[in-house]
Amino acid sequence: MRRIEAVLIICGAIFFLPLIRVCLSTFGYRRTVRLLSVLSPEPPPGGKAITMRSLRLAKRFGSLRLPKRLLGSCLHKSIFLWWLLRFAGCQADIVTGVKKDSETGLFMLHAWVQHGNYPVNEPPAVVAEYCKLDLSSG
Repeated sequence: MRRIEAVLIICGAIFFLPLIRVCLSTFGYRRTVRLLSVLSPEPPPGGKAITMRSLRLAKRFGSLRLPKRLLGSCLHKSIFLWWLLRFAGCQADIVTGVKKDSETGLFMLHAWVQHGNYPVNEPPAVVAEYCKLDLSSG
C-alpha cells in the first residue's frame, strides 16, 4: 500500500502542481482554493482528526525529490497537500505567514497546512517564526 500511495502522490503532483500554479496566476488564491474545494469532497462536519495515515501521506509528499520547478513554492505544495487531505476526509487549513529576515531586512512569506493548531507539513519551530496572515477575507 505504501508504494501505491507514493506513486499516486507523485502522479498527482506531476499533474496537479502545474495546474495549481496556472490557476493561482490566472485566478488568484481565493478563486483557486474555492475551485479546488468544489472539486473535492467536503470533510465531515467538525472535520475528521488527522490520522497517522494522513500524516504519513503529508510526510511522503514533503519528502518528494522532484525538480523545484515542478514542485513550485510552499504555497503550491500547501494547496496540493490541503487538497489531498480533503480527499482523505481531514479538515485542514492553508496558513500563510510573514517574517522579516534578520540578515537582509526583507520580508519573507511562507505557507503551510494546519490541522487545528498543529502544522502538518512544517515543524512547529519553523511556523513559530512567522506572523500569520488572514487571507480569508475580502
